[in-house]
Amino acid sequence: MRTFLVFFLACIMQLNAKTFSQTITLKAKDMAFLDVLDVVRKQSGFTVTGDRNLLLKGNPVTVNVKDLPLASFLNLLMKEQPFTSEVQNRSIIIKKAKNSNQNPVKLLKPYSES
Repeated sequence: MRTFLVFFLACIMQLNAKTFSQTITLKAKDMAFLDVLDVVRKQSGFTVTGDRNLLLKGNPVTVNVKDLPLASFLNLLMKEQPFTSEVQNRSIIIKKAKNSNQNPVKLLKPYSES
């Protein structure tokens, strides 16, 4: 019985770990910026926030990535956008870029699985 319980708990923990990851896989051509953010939200489990009217002005996205870390994906995504992003806890905050030449992702408070 004890062995079954340990095995059962291990399976549940593995399933939970795979439900949300900090990597993004996406193949898209001219996908709306808001739709890309929705994919990020679903794959990462992170909340995505920003002014909807501003985000509607985002450029269409063409990307083909597999298992790219979230911060790297956001850096790639923001290169062609007039926005910056900040990752804080389990939230991604999208803001208008002050300088459209550089749109780095800021990690304000690193996320940990503990």
